[in-house]
Amino acid sequence: MALRQSNWCLFIAVLLLVGITNVSHGQTATDADFDSDGEVGFADFLLFAGAFNSIESKFDLNGNGTVDFPDFVFFAQVFGQEVAFTEGALTVALSDSAQMAFVYISPGTFMMGSPNLVSEVGRERDELPQHEVTISEGFYLGKYEVTQAQWETVMGTTRDRSIIAVPLR
Repeated sequence: MALRQSNWCLFIAVLLLVGITNVSHGQTATDADFDSDGEVGFADFLLFAGAFNSIESKFDLNGNGTVDFPDFVFFAQVFGQEVAFTEGALTVALSDSAQMAFVYISPGTFMMGSPNLVSEVGRERDELPQHEVTISEGFYLGKYEVTQAQWETVMGTTRDRSIIAVPLR
C-alpha cells in the first residue's frame, strides 16, 4: 500500500515538473463554476465527478471531447476560487437539444404603470395608478417565451394543452 502511495506522489510530482497542469486552454474559474454560485466549490466538484469519463461538453474543460484527468487537474487548480460576476446575457444548455437565454435585471428603482393621462393611446385601467417599484436584488429573467422543447426538458412532461391561458383583465 505504501508503495502505491509513493508511486502516486511521484506521478503527481512529475506532472508538476513537466508543466502538464497548465491545461486550461483559455478556460477560467468561471468555466468550472458549474452551479453558477460565484465560487468553484464542493457542489461543483460533485457535478464534475458525476460527469467524469463522459462526453458532457459542459464539464470538458480542455475541449478534447471527454471529461478526463487533464480536466480534473485544471479543476483542482481553480478549486476554491471566487468567480467574478458579470451582468449581461446568459445562455444555459438544458440538454443537447434545448437551451434557454436569459437577461440580467439589475437592482434599482423605476416607475411602473401609466401616468393618469387621458391622451395616452392604448392605456388600460389596470395600469393605474403609476407607482414606484424597487428591485432590491438583481436576477436573471428568460429572454423569450418558454418553448415546448424547453418545457419538456425541464418538466419531463408535455404541456397539458387543455389548459388555456386567460388574460387577467
